Order: sequence, then structure tokens, then C-alpha cells
Amino acid sequence: MNRLYTAWVFATHGHDTGRLERQLDLTGGLARELVEQAHQRSGVPRS
Repeated sequence: MNRLYTAWVFATHGHDTGRLERQLDLTGGLARELVEQAHQRSGVPRS
């Protein structure tokens, strides 16, 4: 649970999927989903 929360914090602060995968050893699918949801939540369009 700690890694997932940390990943969410990173995602909401603009970190990309690659960082979540490398730093927190997450799967690509999970990292993408977290980043996508963080962007939707913030209202900031994805680049």
C-alpha cells in the first residue's frame, strides 16, 4: 500500500509513468492508469 500511495503522490505532482515504473517497480499498466487518473483529477491536459 505504501508504494501505491507514493506512486499516486508522484503522479499528482507530474511525474511520468517511466519514473513510477523505475523508482517504485510498478507495472506499466498500473503506472499509466495512475498518471492518467492524476491528470484527469487535476484538469491539466496531457501533453
